[in-house]
Amino acid sequence: FTNSSAAPEEFVNLYTLGNPMFDVLDSVAKGFGLFLLWPSVFYAMASKNGRKIMSYVMFILAVAAILNSKLFSNDFGNMSKLLVYNGDPEFTLRNILLSLAVTAAGAVICILLVRFGRYASPMICFSAALVFAILGFTNIPKINDGYKKSANSVTSKAEMTLSKNGKNVVVIMADRAVGPFIPFIFNEKKALKTQYDGFTYYHNTASFSAHTNSAVPGLLGGYEYTPAEMNKRTDKLMPEKFDEALKVMPLIFTQNGYDATLINPKFAGYQWYPDVSVFDDMENVKAYSTKFSYLPEDLKEGYKEENTECFRYHLFCYSLFKSAPVALQSALYDDGNYNDTRNVAPSKLIDQHRTGNYQAKGHEQPFIWDYYTMKAINTFTNIEDDDGNHFIYFGTDMTHDTQILEEPSYEPADVVDNTKYDKSAKGQARFLNKGQMAWVRDSMDYRHYQCDMAALTGIGNWLDYLKEQGVYDNTRIIIVSDHGFHLENFPEIMDKDFGINLDGESYAPLLMVKDFDSHGSLVTNNDFMTNADTPYLATKDIISNPVNPYTGNPITDQGKKDGILIYRSDHWNPKNNMGYIYSEGDWISVKEDIWKLENWKYLGTH
Repeated sequence: FTNSSAAPEEFVNLYTLGNPMFDVLDSVAKGFGLFLLWPSVFYAMASKNGRKIMSYVMFILAVAAILNSKLFSNDFGNMSKLLVYNGDPEFTLRNILLSLAVTAAGAVICILLVRFGRYASPMICFSAALVFAILGFTNIPKINDGYKKSANSVTSKAEMTLSKNGKNVVVIMADRAVGPFIPFIFNEKKALKTQYDGFTYYHNTASFSAHTNSAVPGLLGGYEYTPAEMNKRTDKLMPEKFDEALKVMPLIFTQNGYDATLINPKFAGYQWYPDVSVFDDMENVKAYSTKFSYLPEDLKEGYKEENTECFRYHLFCYSLFKSAPVALQSALYDDGNYNDTRNVAPSKLIDQHRTGNYQAKGHEQPFIWDYYTMKAINTFTNIEDDDGNHFIYFGTDMTHDTQILEEPSYEPADVVDNTKYDKSAKGQARFLNKGQMAWVRDSMDYRHYQCDMAALTGIGNWLDYLKEQGVYDNTRIIIVSDHGFHLENFPEIMDKDFGINLDGESYAPLLMVKDFDSHGSLVTNNDFMTNADTPYLATKDIISNPVNPYTGNPITDQGKKDGILIYRSDHWNPKNNMGYIYSEGDWISVKEDIWKLENWKYLGTH
């Protein structure tokens, strides 16, 4: 946990709420045995020459581990809570050769120090050990703080109410759902066209960032909460402004005769796992964080033990992987399996083990949590035969924490093999629609498409339920995502000579809207939209002159009329943006039509 970008709360076993310090101590004990206890035993048993050789070897290994971990093991992207990277780590030939050269140079220096600096080498080893020990101990408060924050995030089953005679407004936020996938998804699964009766899909929609921390405030609060506008308001810290954005729509609606229900509001309390207590002081507002509440009991019990055992094994092996020369890292990482030989049932694998693009075993734990929540949505939707007015916010990470699903059902399975389907003519044809190609090529592409399909199917089944219950016509529904993702599926909005490597798909969120009493086939609208239009779309024509309750400014859709400013930064973790403004990043402008590269402009870093 010496990595400054690591969030300890991400690694807490939420089933047991065990302090991750115990996991760290487990790795310390293993390291003590492997690198100190047993070498000491062998050293004591060795001959004089054997001891001399061991001294050289251990010194070289220590120096090589430090050099490789600090110079060659830090650019592999985001990872899951079980230390598996979202994408495949890239072990380039350049890095392999550089790593070998640096390791060899380090070995030569070590040999010279041992031979000619009798007292220098012990001092170097002792000093290095002391520095890393101090770094480790200074992170203990951070780990404990993360643990306490996780413990504050309660989990419970949800309940939301819709009325038959009043007005219902529902905002469904599908984190990281890729908007441009919609035509392909609907073309492949014809049943969705009937389910999504009366919807309009906005094909020309932009987001203000590629990460939730800087993208979701605008979605929830409108144009006053885009990154550029948040940076202008230096009277409040970012956590306060973020929670303010979360409360804008609930306050507007409750002040105008509605009650409000929030399910899985992202980063509430500015915490990794939402702290819904921040809504306790709001009248007529209920908030829930469901996490694993709808997980079947047999899976929940199985995950409790597997989560601890798997994380502790991965944590120790991860340290070996990070410290090894790059030439060995691929074998040690083992596609995220870390050469685990334990016999674990696929249903209990809480990080999916993927083989290539089409085969996998096990599940991504966060996906499964939200998958079962989505399956249960009908059961916690209460229909009342009255004229009450209700505002609902429902968040899902099915589209964010992706896994390979079984095709063409797009359902999770313990063991998946999509080789035949993906390589068939039908499997390939689904990515061509009306002359446009979605270049779906690798595991990351496939599982994002698959999980977007699964989420839209789950929502579609709920839409059928609303029709059966007679509340579809008096319900306005907005399905939106905070951002897209850098999958490079659409070359027409990519530019490697942009000043930065531009992939417009990162800023192409999902936006679909069904208004009251709206019917008909899915309509594609090409007007320039952003996800910060959400509060305006939610309140349009039902709340007279809606204003932001915190600033008194009107809720409008005019913040995009002259184009928008997009903030690009890898500081996606809330704890990296705790000040008055967002950390330094790249800024991009886009206007009118995101599908024309000439409308994008790189504005530099600040």
